[in-house]
Amino acid sequence: MTLDLKGTNVRELPSEIFKLQRLRYLLVYKSEFISEPPIFKVFGFYGLVGIGSLVNLQELFFIDVNQGGVVVKEMGRLSKLRRVGILGLRREDGPELCSSIEKMRNLRWLSVESLEEKVLDVQYLSSPPPLLQTIELIGKLEKFPNWISLLHNLKKILLMGCTSREDPLEVLQALPNLTELKLNGAYDGDELCFRAGGFQTLKILHLSKFKRLNLVRVEEGAMPHLEELNIFECKMLEKVRFLQQDFSFRQPIIRLPYKDMYLRCRNFKIPTARKVLEPEEDKYKKTSKEYREASEPNDLGFYGQVGIGSLVNLQELFFIEVNEGGVVVKELGRLSKLRRVGISGLRREDGPELCSSIEKMRNLRWLSVESLEKKVLDVQYLSSPPPLLQRIELIGKLEKFPKWISLLHNLKKIYLEGCTSREDPLEVLQALPNLKELKLDGAYDGDELCFKTGGFQTLNILSLSKFERLKLVRVEEGAMPHLEKLTITECKMLEKVPLGIECHANLKFFYFKDMPNEFMTALNPSIQLGHYWRLVNWRDRHLKGHSVE
Repeated sequence: MTLDLKGTNVRELPSEIFKLQRLRYLLVYKSEFISEPPIFKVFGFYGLVGIGSLVNLQELFFIDVNQGGVVVKEMGRLSKLRRVGILGLRREDGPELCSSIEKMRNLRWLSVESLEEKVLDVQYLSSPPPLLQTIELIGKLEKFPNWISLLHNLKKILLMGCTSREDPLEVLQALPNLTELKLNGAYDGDELCFRAGGFQTLKILHLSKFKRLNLVRVEEGAMPHLEELNIFECKMLEKVRFLQQDFSFRQPIIRLPYKDMYLRCRNFKIPTARKVLEPEEDKYKKTSKEYREASEPNDLGFYGQVGIGSLVNLQELFFIEVNEGGVVVKELGRLSKLRRVGISGLRREDGPELCSSIEKMRNLRWLSVESLEKKVLDVQYLSSPPPLLQRIELIGKLEKFPKWISLLHNLKKIYLEGCTSREDPLEVLQALPNLKELKLDGAYDGDELCFKTGGFQTLNILSLSKFERLKLVRVEEGAMPHLEKLTITECKMLEKVPLGIECHANLKFFYFKDMPNEFMTALNPSIQLGHYWRLVNWRDRHLKGHSVE
């Protein structure tokens, strides 16, 4: 038996739930994007005294235990749990939680977050669940949990905000099956050293938000199977030392001594930036691959240089700045194995050459192109675009809308920003047979958008923002029959809800922000005006605004 309330605002459960003795999966949580600081925040349900009576539970997400230690103690009765997510752990309840976790001998997946990112005191496990494969610890660790070294089946670990003075690598390096390690602000030192013989099975390494880190050293024999290295927001880090060779983040191309390995860097001292819409999906619904695919704000790239075409085994390349000249753009055509690529700083005159290069990338699934300083983006010259493309991002002014997009029968997501074209993009996009998500950010300079009958038959998510002259949106009968989520922001001339949208039975949520007063009061005269996000639960026809700052 399953009780699935993911994505809802439910925070409290009735005591009658304890009658569901056959309940195996209890999933009650919601993820929201918080702008300051820019993170996803997960909200669960308040734990109730009596939770321990649900002895058949196998999955429990996410239980907020900040009400007291009785709930934490009762969790020890849930011996059949395989996956559990715990929020709001108070420091004083840490020993009791450790005692409860020791009784969960079938546990595979454990996530624990401290109350308000305070001290996370979970060092008291003497006999941790032997089958644990994934661990997430979110909070400040005064002492690193040495029991993690006993987890011989552990494959993935995420440490966030721990800021421990103890080097976590000392405990983690000998784990025999660890394949993925994510450290987010998890160490307060100035150096990390991956020692010879350590991390023999590691494939993915993610380092982010280390405030004082200025050097990463990798000794010979460490991480021999590493395939992916991600380094984000380490403001003091200027180089990585592999095998006594330094790789500076000021270099145009960073070549690492591992076959087919790629490096992604964000938020370094590299003077180029691109803006991407914040990811709104729930990270706990994603596979690890999908989570890595989520776009993040303020991505920073590297300067492309002549010779990039020699890296013929590249499958992912993010983000390459090509404003130095057309030779680099031409060489990109040699990277025929690319599946995902992000390109920034494209000059207008290099548009035809880039189109020629893209046509040679027959395995491409994801394409992101941004013009230099958001000037004209001239990418209309593809006659045979990559047939497997599933996602496109075009950022810049389009004088002529690319008709080749209509040929992409596998396209699922498209994002257009700042295009300000006089051509209605819907004419090209409406017949795409697999399009699920459409985000238009200042992508049209007209005063009306019309979603015509029969168009966008598979669309689930629509976002319209920053249309300066848009006054009217019409939705004809039969258009977008599967639309579930609609977002409209910063359309200063739009004073009415899209005409015809009220007939959409599948529409669940309608988000809006920074809209004219007439637009907001038309939904509900009692809505408090302001520059906040508002949410309307459209399915239940509760047309009242809820601040989701």
